[in-house]
Amino acid sequence: EQFTGQNCSNCPAGAAAIKKSILELVDPNKVCWIAHHTYLPGIGDAFTVPGSMEVTNALGVSAFPMCDVNRKQVEYEPGNVKLIWHPAAMTSSLLASLLPIPADATMELTREFNADTRELKVAVKGQSLKDVAYITVLVNQDNMVAQQAGASGEYRHTAPRKFLTEGTGDKLILDAEGNYSVEYTYTIPEKVGSFDCVLEDMEIVAFIHGDIKDKDNREVYNADKIDVLK
Repeated sequence: EQFTGQNCSNCPAGAAAIKKSILELVDPNKVCWIAHHTYLPGIGDAFTVPGSMEVTNALGVSAFPMCDVNRKQVEYEPGNVKLIWHPAAMTSSLLASLLPIPADATMELTREFNADTRELKVAVKGQSLKDVAYITVLVNQDNMVAQQAGASGEYRHTAPRKFLTEGTGDKLILDAEGNYSVEYTYTIPEKVGSFDCVLEDMEIVAFIHGDIKDKDNREVYNADKIDVLK
């Protein structure tokens, strides 16, 4: 998760470091990148949605650019272990070191999309090894061209367009074996704010996690993503 904003002149360098680190992985698809646009607390920018503000506030992010990986404490540079840190320190080796950690939940993410009505149906099911589990599901969009402080020329933004759950996640109902199953429906509009919803650039991101407000159990257990259009 990246915490960024259009008026943050240092944010393009942070985004570039994140993108480079992901692309250098053996399998870049193993990482879900969410850019929460929340620069200037309570104000945001053209890409800010309520869910991103909820996440930013719940994690106590007050400086930008910042990021976290799996909402857990990581040693992002020698001797420095933090939950929230500057994305310029992001490396592919850091991401690669976290990928082999066994997931605390399984998840199967599927979707149905009706091109005529633009109705999107999202289903997630699986099993949590943790007694307390939440799910966050959002629709993300790439390649939105707009102004960006600290950048010249055409700048392409990525940002959530809609949270299908609460920004801080919906608490899952688990059966005795930890199984869960949830469904969400969303009709994708032609625009969100002043930006077209380009279906080819949209994806669904889902992740199972602990209580974001509980510093001892807020980590992400597992995550997945799927394009709105295949």
